[in-house]
Parts: sequence; structure tokens; C-alpha cells
Amino acid sequence: MDTPSFTVRKAPADVRYTTWFGLELIHTGLTVKLRLPEAYATIVEGLCGNLDGDKTDDYRLRNGTILEYDHVDGYGRSDSEFKCAQAWMIKGDVGPH
Repeated sequence: MDTPSFTVRKAPADVRYTTWFGLELIHTGLTVKLRLPEAYATIVEGLCGNLDGDKTDDYRLRNGTILEYDHVDGYGRSDSEFKCAQAWMIKGDVGPH
């Protein structure tokens, strides 16, 4: 599937969504990986980290506080990951009705 904004490619093991500006989502089973071009390394923040290659500063709250990087194997969720997700959550009804 191709549109002016993005493409979708299905392979036996995954589905890949790619935007015109280089963002790529790779969906494999229960896992989704996000890739951005390095040009965004100095301007991204939030749940996917800041793209500086250092995992230990990826759990940064909106106020700049960096939470401890505590890796959890599998599909578990660490306390820091949960707190970071709560901090970046959009308030209000922003979804479809």
C-alpha cells in the first residue's frame, strides 16, 4: 500500500510502515520497533528516547528528570518505563469518538 505520506510493506515475518520523512515502524508479532533518521537525533524526546545511543537517559520526564534505566526481559514493564509513559501521556479525549 502506497500513499503520498507513507508506504506499507508486508513480509512473511513483519509489516513495515515508512513515512516520507524516513520514520519507519517495524511490526513483528507483539513487538514494534521505531527507527528515525539520524538527522532527528538532537530534536526528539519522549517515550522512544532521544536517539543519542545511550539507553540510560531514555526515561526522561517532561520536566527533564532522568529516571533509572531498569531493563526488564520479555514483555514486562519497569517502574521507570511506566512513570515515563505516564509523564508523556496526552490528557483529554484525543481519540476517535
